Amino acid sequence: MKHKKIIVYILTFFLVLTTVLAAGICGLDQFMYHPGETATISCTCTLGNEKNVAGNFIWRNGSNDVIQNTTTNSNDCVMSIFGDSFIFPSDANYTGNVTFDTLSTSWAGGDDIVTDDFNVSGAHILDCIIVNIGASNKIILGEVASVKFEVQDARTFDPLVHMTCNVEGLDIDRVPLIFEPAIEDFNNFRYTSAEGHIGFSHEMTESFWEINTAYVFEFHCFSLPSSGSEHDLHTAYDEVNGTAIGFKSCTAELIFNTNNIDLRTTQYDNSLLAVIVALFIIILYFFIMGIFTKGEGLLFLSARMFSFGIATLETLILTGVLYANYAHINITELLRINFMIMFVMGILMGLGAIILFMIKMINPQQDINKEQFKWER
Repeated sequence: MKHKKIIVYILTFFLVLTTVLAAGICGLDQFMYHPGETATISCTCTLGNEKNVAGNFIWRNGSNDVIQNTTTNSNDCVMSIFGDSFIFPSDANYTGNVTFDTLSTSWAGGDDIVTDDFNVSGAHILDCIIVNIGASNKIILGEVASVKFEVQDARTFDPLVHMTCNVEGLDIDRVPLIFEPAIEDFNNFRYTSAEGHIGFSHEMTESFWEINTAYVFEFHCFSLPSSGSEHDLHTAYDEVNGTAIGFKSCTAELIFNTNNIDLRTTQYDNSLLAVIVALFIIILYFFIMGIFTKGEGLLFLSARMFSFGIATLETLILTGVLYANYAHINITELLRINFMIMFVMGILMGLGAIILFMIKMINPQQDINKEQFKWER
C-alpha cells in the first residue's frame, strides 16, 4: 500500500510538471503607449504540440472593435519567437488588448497566456516615440543586417535631432546577444540626424545565430538636459524650432527572422580540401581492409562486409559534404563526430587484423591440414 502511494505521488508530480511546462506565453513589449507608437507582441511555447499552430493576432480597442487582424503561425515556438506589431494612429486614445486566437486546443490550457492588454494615452513632456521602423524581412546569416527608424516628440510629432540611441539583439529568453554599436568604450551610441532618422547595421557572423529563427531588436533612445557646455554629447533638439528638448526617453521592439541560408565562414569552410582528402583516406582504408581480410568462416565474412559497408557510408558522407558546401550548410559538428568514430574504429579493426594475422602465423598447421584434406578428397 505504501508503494502504491509513492507511485501515485510520482505520477501526480509528473502530471503537474507537464502541465506547468505546457504553457504558451504571449506578451506585449509595454503596457502604456502613446499615439503613433509601435506595439509589439511576442509569443513562445514549451511543448511540441504548441508548435506549427495556425492562428491570428487580433487587436481590439476598448469597445471590442477589431483594429487589426494578422494571420500567423506559431512555427517552432519552443526555440524561436513569433509575434506581430501594430502602429497606433496619431489620434489614438483608448485601452484594448491583443490575442493570439487559434482553434487549436494546445493553446487553450489554463496556464497558456494568449492575451495582453494595452493603454494608449496622451504623451508626457518627457516622452519621445520611435516610428517608421524598417528592417530586412529575412536576414541571411553571414551577411550584414540593417535596421532604421525615426525618433519624434511624442506630443508634437516633430523630428528630434541628435537623440542618443542604441540597439540590443535579444534571444527567445530575452537575453541580450549583441549591442550595437558594440561596447568597446563608454560611448557605445549613435545619434539621430535630419528628420530624426537613424540606422544601425551588424554583420551576422556570430556562432549563436540559428537559421529559421526569430529574434528581437530592442531600441533605446534618450536625451539629457543641456548644461550649456560644448560637451553636451547627449542633448537633442527639436528639428522644427531648433530648441533643446531636455530630458526625453523612449523604447520600442521589432521581431526579426533569419532565413535558411547560412553564409558564415567556418573552419570547415576554410579547410574543405583537407576534409575531402581525410574522407577519401578513410574510404580507401576501409575498402582495402575489406579486400585483404581473407579467410573462411562467418567472422571473416562479417569483417569484409563491415569494411565495405563503412567505405560505402563514408562515400555517402563525402557526397553530403560536397552538397553542404554548395548549399552553405554548416556540418562541422557532424564531421567531427564522424572522424572520431572512424578513428576509433580504424584502430580497433587494425588491431583485430594484426591479431588474426598473428594467430595464423603462430598456428600455420591448420592451413596445412586443410590443404592435405583437399588432396585426400
